Amino acid sequence: MHAPAGFGAALLVGFVLPGGLEPLLISGTVRWTTPNGIGVQFGPLGAPETYAITEVARGRGERRPRRTS
Repeated sequence: MHAPAGFGAALLVGFVLPGGLEPLLISGTVRWTTPNGIGVQFGPLGAPETYAITEVARGRGERRPRRTS
């Protein structure tokens, strides 16, 4: 993240699947913060979103932050 998000903040997390060109955007809510990061609770997920999170957790996905205006 470029700037920390506070507790309860709504945000979008972008995942690029291996071989993909566009990020898959997943909505979430900040549930905890520390100086080193944040914890995000994701909303209801479909199969593509679940796959994206699994691939990133396994170290096979690419993570790119999404900037918001």
